[in-house]
Amino acid sequence: MIAINKNTHLKTRLSELPKGSIARILAFDTFDVEMALVKLGVIPGSQCRLTHVSPFGGPIAFDINGTKVAMRKQDARFVWVQADE
Repeated sequence: MIAINKNTHLKTRLSELPKGSIARILAFDTFDVEMALVKLGVIPGSQCRLTHVSPFGGPIAFDINGTKVAMRKQDARFVWVQADE
């Protein structure tokens, strides 16, 4: 993990957040993932809460702007987030 600022906030991948975590979307690594998520309203600066984590690397789900969004954990590793306190 890489420190973003002087506070204790850390930049991490969405796929690495523990269940129940609240984070803010920072950036996307790939254009394909970015376009798919932007169409669902997931944009940088949006706050999300990880609600479900499937076992064995299965899909994860999070709430964002009142909408539940599910995605493959493999794709979630392309989304950078900043954990909120």
